[in-house]
Amino acid sequence: MRKSLWRLLPLAALILGAPAGAAELRVGTDLTFPPYEFVDDHGEMAGFDIDVMRALGKEMELDIKFVPMPFQDLVSAINSAQIDAAISCLGITPERLNTVSFSEPYARVGFSLLLVGPDCGRFSPPERLSGHMVCAETGSTGTTLISKYTQEVQSFSSMDEALGMLRKGKCAAIVNDHFLNLHFVTRRENPDLCVGRDVFDPEDVGVAVSKQNNALLDRVNRALTQVKSSGALDRIMEKWFHRHR
Repeated sequence: MRKSLWRLLPLAALILGAPAGAAELRVGTDLTFPPYEFVDDHGEMAGFDIDVMRALGKEMELDIKFVPMPFQDLVSAINSAQIDAAISCLGITPERLNTVSFSEPYARVGFSLLLVGPDCGRFSPPERLSGHMVCAETGSTGTTLISKYTQEVQSFSSMDEALGMLRKGKCAAIVNDHFLNLHFVTRRENPDLCVGRDVFDPEDVGVAVSKQNNALLDRVNRALTQVKSSGALDRIMEKWFHRHR
């Protein structure tokens, strides 16, 4: 089972460069959610969001310094000026827009259920979840989503924790990003897992910045326009998900 390696790595090893001598941008991310952001087998940060932020940094001529932290701390870290921005498959929701600003969307993601097999369709349609305990990531929009179908929701702070609860029968399913769930079922150490049949409630995701930093927001949006128009974003999406926007 994969450990949360970001707790063990020296911060200096997690500084990734854009142009030499460029100004630095501190970007928070949660490195426990492959294929979006994680530490690979070589001890390097990798993932869809990591590549997107690298591409934006190159366009902005900024040196991206990734700052690992739990997902639920990202918004508060922006508002306390611990970081300048955050990228971690953050859904652009009305609640988050009350406290931070978001760039234009760089992707659209949906949710699905991760289950212990072999009956992957037992909660299709999701109304069948009523009365069943579901694990949802602390601070995620999955918590709000799943409450429409069941009031029994158990929060988790890492996928290792959630998988443990799922296998012990403490929750009937994990609600999470669909591509994240597909990643976990294709890993060799998870032959017992399967993904539910339904993909629901897609949402846009963006880069979060402080409401007081409109200059940075404009700069990120200009860079994102370039990354999209050049085809770089499509190439990153193809690399990680084998599809385009």
